[in-house]
Amino acid sequence: MTADISSQSSGNLLFRVLSYNIHRGIGFSRRKNIARIAAIIRDINPDIVALQEVENIPTGSPDSEQLAFLAAQTGLKAIPGPTLLSRKGDYGNAVLSRVPVQEVRRHDISYSGKEPRGLIDIELAPDWGHLRILATHLGLKADERRYQANLLESILSGSKTKPVILMGDMNEWMPTGRSTRFLQNFFGRSPFLRTFPALLPIFALDRIFVSPNNIMLNLQTVTSFQARIASDHLPILATIKISPHKNTI
Repeated sequence: MTADISSQSSGNLLFRVLSYNIHRGIGFSRRKNIARIAAIIRDINPDIVALQEVENIPTGSPDSEQLAFLAAQTGLKAIPGPTLLSRKGDYGNAVLSRVPVQEVRRHDISYSGKEPRGLIDIELAPDWGHLRILATHLGLKADERRYQANLLESILSGSKTKPVILMGDMNEWMPTGRSTRFLQNFFGRSPFLRTFPALLPIFALDRIFVSPNNIMLNLQTVTSFQARIASDHLPILATIKISPHKNTI
């Protein structure tokens, strides 16, 4: 199905967002194949993509220079948000966007002694109603996620801009985890869709939350054969109804 950001229903636009932990393009074969990830995103044709576990090492190979390759193959603008930096290159989060971006902020949400974590915080151009999109990958341990949930609360409470969309790998293995409870308190309930492991998903690690909650028209996992073997996570896709030229508060 093709994304349609121009069709209107009662003055609203349908806007599709995708969250995808690509695991550096390593899937069932245990070998990098970033071209397969690019093909999956092209087929879905979303307007915004939140990516996790993206590798960028300048070797001349698409399988190492992943973000540039994905942007070129999908025609979307790349917004990097690396969390691990080295002399060889970087690794972490990224956003791909079809629509104009007005502002990009990057927040460090790392927990001491654990793998660095970050949050990409973007606002789309005013014609899109000041839509705010947050993309992240939370920590593996419960104490990390509690800390990061508190940071998210602070970041979100500092802005009246709405709608707000939060996407990413939340790494919350239990539906009743504290970080999930916070996110549901802010955004409202969002369906738990199993995304990990991709071949036989059991855990709803990847999530999309929207505020106000009622503008999310549909939420689904992408369960094609290619998606099941391209990464260890399935992508998750939401269709959002937005009102252009308005700032809904």
